Amino acid sequence: MLNRCFHLFISAISISRCYSVLLAKALAVRIACLFCLRFGYRGAIIEFDCATVTKWCNALDEAPPWEIAMVMEDIHVRSSESSFVFVAMRRFVNCLTNWAAKLFRSSRG
Repeated sequence: MLNRCFHLFISAISISRCYSVLLAKALAVRIACLFCLRFGYRGAIIEFDCATVTKWCNALDEAPPWEIAMVMEDIHVRSSESSFVFVAMRRFVNCLTNWAAKLFRSSRG
């Protein structure tokens, strides 16, 4: 369990260094898929606050921008191995995300 938590922490650090908000959101979804599979969950509802990335997760026929295309392809491969449902939620609903984002912003100066 500790090893899995360490990998989650390292993944969160890599997201914090992204140059694009869409890339960060896509990487977060990819990490959620990987952790669900690693913990043995073959079906999960993955909620996040980016309708654009949600659309690309659910639509296999629409091409995302090139800078996140490989991440989206990996999400599609992972979700084809299981039954993930991707759902967009309003940001104010997810107060933990807001708190973490504000904390991260304040710690960076």
